[in-house]
Amino acid sequence: RLFTCGTNAFMPICTTRPITDVSSVLESISGVARCPYDPRHNSTAMITESGEVYAATVTDFSSRDPIIYRSLGNMPPLRTAQYNSKWLN
Repeated sequence: RLFTCGTNAFMPICTTRPITDVSSVLESISGVARCPYDPRHNSTAMITESGEVYAATVTDFSSRDPIIYRSLGNMPPLRTAQYNSKWLN
């Protein structure tokens, strides 16, 4: 399976697709906290072997809330402190 995320015209969305037919969508979920709203913003994400998604992006339309976020998989969602850009310093 292929997990993709995109800005979707400022309404982030993620989809799961079969590798053999990427035009077919198996599942769609919100891309908020997994993908930026604006395609000009940088973001990074990775999926672990156990299915957790770790994403570094922004969670709001104005890009004032940077986040590192864990979602999906067997672990509960986890995020960095909201509106605290120095949390990782």
